[in-house]
Amino acid sequence: MSLKFFSLSAQQEQLWIIDALNLQRGAYNEGRAFQIKGKLDSQALSVAVTELIRDVPMLRSTFSQTEQGPVRIVRSDDISDIRGLQRFTSSGSTRSTLDRIQDFIEEQYDLDGGALCRFGLAEDCADGPVLAVGVHHILSDGFGFDKIMDGLGRRYSALRSGSRCIGRDDRKPYDDFVRWQQDYFASARFEQDLAYWRKSLGGFEQPAKQLAARTSKPAERTTSTSDYFTIPQRLQTNARIVADELNCTPFAVMMGCYALTIHDLNQAHDIVLGTGAMARPGLDYHQSFGLFSNMLPIRSRICGPVCIGQFLIAFAERYLAGVDHQFVPFDRILAATAMEQDRAYRPLVQHVFTMWEGKTDLTCFEGLDLVEIDVPRSRCRFETLCEVLVDGQKCRLRIEHDPTTTTRDDVKRIAERFLNLLDSLPTHLNSSLDIAAAANRHPSGPPTQSRKVSETSLPLAPLVKAVWAEALGVETVADNDNFFALGGRSIVAVRLSSILSDRLTIHLPIKLLFDYPVLHEYCRKLQSKIEPGSLRDQHESGRPEPTDRGSIQPSPKRAKPTLFPLTQTQLQLWTNERLGFADANDFAAAIQLEIDGPLDSGMLEEAFRMVADRHELLRASLEIDANGLPHWSVADEIELNIPVVDLSGMNRETARIAATGISKAEAARCANSSADRLLQLLLIRLTADRNILIVAQNHLITDPRSLELLLRQWSQAYCAIASQEPWSAPNTEGSELAANVRDESTWLKSEACKIAREFWRETLSGSAATLPQPDIPGAKRQSMATEFIRSKFSASETAALLETARHSSATPFIILLACWAECLRQWTGESTIITGINAENRFGDRARRAIGCFVNPVPLRIDLGEAAGHVERQRAVTSALLATLEHQRLPFREIVKLSESPLQPNRMPVFQTIVDWVEPQENAFDIANCTTRISPIRMNTNRFHLALYGGIENQELFFEVEYSPFLWSKETISEKVMKLRSLLNFF
Repeated sequence: MSLKFFSLSAQQEQLWIIDALNLQRGAYNEGRAFQIKGKLDSQALSVAVTELIRDVPMLRSTFSQTEQGPVRIVRSDDISDIRGLQRFTSSGSTRSTLDRIQDFIEEQYDLDGGALCRFGLAEDCADGPVLAVGVHHILSDGFGFDKIMDGLGRRYSALRSGSRCIGRDDRKPYDDFVRWQQDYFASARFEQDLAYWRKSLGGFEQPAKQLAARTSKPAERTTSTSDYFTIPQRLQTNARIVADELNCTPFAVMMGCYALTIHDLNQAHDIVLGTGAMARPGLDYHQSFGLFSNMLPIRSRICGPVCIGQFLIAFAERYLAGVDHQFVPFDRILAATAMEQDRAYRPLVQHVFTMWEGKTDLTCFEGLDLVEIDVPRSRCRFETLCEVLVDGQKCRLRIEHDPTTTTRDDVKRIAERFLNLLDSLPTHLNSSLDIAAAANRHPSGPPTQSRKVSETSLPLAPLVKAVWAEALGVETVADNDNFFALGGRSIVAVRLSSILSDRLTIHLPIKLLFDYPVLHEYCRKLQSKIEPGSLRDQHESGRPEPTDRGSIQPSPKRAKPTLFPLTQTQLQLWTNERLGFADANDFAAAIQLEIDGPLDSGMLEEAFRMVADRHELLRASLEIDANGLPHWSVADEIELNIPVVDLSGMNRETARIAATGISKAEAARCANSSADRLLQLLLIRLTADRNILIVAQNHLITDPRSLELLLRQWSQAYCAIASQEPWSAPNTEGSELAANVRDESTWLKSEACKIAREFWRETLSGSAATLPQPDIPGAKRQSMATEFIRSKFSASETAALLETARHSSATPFIILLACWAECLRQWTGESTIITGINAENRFGDRARRAIGCFVNPVPLRIDLGEAAGHVERQRAVTSALLATLEHQRLPFREIVKLSESPLQPNRMPVFQTIVDWVEPQENAFDIANCTTRISPIRMNTNRFHLALYGGIENQELFFEVEYSPFLWSKETISEKVMKLRSLLNFF
């Protein structure tokens, strides 16, 4: 049996400590029970349990202490000694069954030695078999529990039908979250979130008097009991009406009312009410299995009589602010606030309020109806835990409490005052009321109506309607729809904001939705916050997920497609992505073509098919073999329909913003090599004769030269179709993929390769990467995000500089390189500068006419001396550049080995700065009767810390400095841009 060891998340580590110190043992056993209706195949259920445990690593986990601290241990193969489905008996009565299930679920777990999940079946119950499922909280939160039942149901149904279970388990491995959390703890965002909690909870002291008038506390909480109360439909309606009036959710209204209840019954002006948060960072983790949830302490203070409406608004805002800072683990909040702890009481949070909407979806069990039954708990973590349980139109209030500190009379008072307060809300929102009086007052008139909003024009509505529909589970969303009127609740609001934050390049506060719940208001505010190009997903374009018809898919004709190996450059990019040496978006190579004139989309599609027939990579996708190595799988042909997004109804500026966002979204879709499609095409229609064509590719299948080849051949094929003439572009000979790999393999065994190795070994010997000292205190790059500063010269200045270059027998790129080297020399104080350049790396006719990724990043070592002048700098750069280009064919991964540079995540080896020359492509896409303007799509992501791009556009020299804002301030980079401009002026 082999074992794998993983670090613990902060949440897991806290529970491990509680268990190790024997604090509240059994309080973290999570369990549910389900009455089974229908003919049960117990053998299939037993096999399904075994398969689920085998397929989900978290369910095979135990926790142990090592010299480095506690770790999670996963059995990777043999699970024969792990208990599967256990059978137990009961006397047949409901009471006896519940007692037996409770004992089964709450049986003590051994974190170090035993299985931390259990499945039990009682088949002799009077009302039918009962399935009990238990898991220690250290493995799963409530959302993860739903995944357990979903996975079990799918496996059971597959076994019954004889089909194969389609896996959806562990979408994002939990150890990825642990790494994310560790990076988060080292980030500025964590310090900001922690500062929020310090400020929010500063000066708080636990109330001296609790709900029950007791003078002593028990040594340890060991028991609990639950009482249930019905929330009438009328009160649910009241909560919705008030929520709509105050622009918040029914959950926020109910939680605010519960806070008022605790204020009154505790006779305390300052309380902290706890509530749960999903704490799952981004969509990737929303379907993951594990312990992500977190406790949020929401502070509430009251002095004297309060206006109920204003209190609820303020409380909802504090709740939303807490959700915006939800990733700080509760134990870190405690440490930051120095809150005193004891064994009997939960520190800081003694009262908790949550809401669970709906029950677990159990329709995946074929031929069975599973009905969840309430199982009492014998241990309570809090003084009171109040849960609103919503199941369709039914709504109940469950209050779990410790009977040694809170009696049933206390609980009854809580429920009565809470429900009376809910009942009084609609008619007293604007009244300044005493809490106790409000809690006992009943409504005396009809509820107030929510305000009506007139519909207005909604230019950006198509960009967010699909997101709203997805989050709310509705088919369509109208312009004047209110999020809360559509059924939006707190958890949906959190989910929606998470989706948008994940797909936009800005942090989107949840409060924005509460402040602007009507779609057109929300869109207007969203437009003011979003910079052009910040959208990252086509949902915001107002169109649905692309289907097979609108995407490039490998043809299914060939049962066993031919597999080809990757070139060294492609393999390096693939490895960098897998090792985390770059952000996924850094692998996106995308442009947008603004086309003015009559454009036939059908001819455009046919022309692309003709080009794809001649280039294998346009029909290729990546497949990973049994050894974990990538290969190209090439289809015989592609079925292509270029999707069209019609923005013709928008004004020009709004359409421009939308088009920029959509362009960036398309680029992001193909940025990851594991994506189904490494090439995305999209046509945005602005007017009948004005279109934007988006071409987005993964860098694995393209480089600047390839992009130019694609555009030229595509436009040539289009013109040939339009003129009804044959297209004369040459066919490639045989397999260009296999041939290029063979050419490269042959060269790597040649004498020229040996010479190149010696050159690089000598060139890089004793050298160190040139990187200017960051000017931000404690600088640490936290992500691959970058910013740009651009400068350009007039046409006359450019002409003068080009004339100087000709007289100096230099190219504009050499002049730019020489001035940048001098800028780096003055900045770093080093006379030897090492920067990177991108070599085209195409040798032979076959490579020159092929589409693919050939470009090779290589280091350029420039020795400037102590006080080099313009002429000396130019000569040094020219000499170094020519030598480097002569040996550019050695793959970068081989150069890294020769340099003996250490490999580190998020840091390029050998060099962290790069200089690149951008060749103009104005005439690459030339269509008759149309004018075209090509512009790149920036992803604001780069694996290099500092990059300089230069080129000539419209007879004007420009250069851009791309930099990490985590390392240098904008002021520092602006100063260097001015310095570079000055050096170019005086060259």
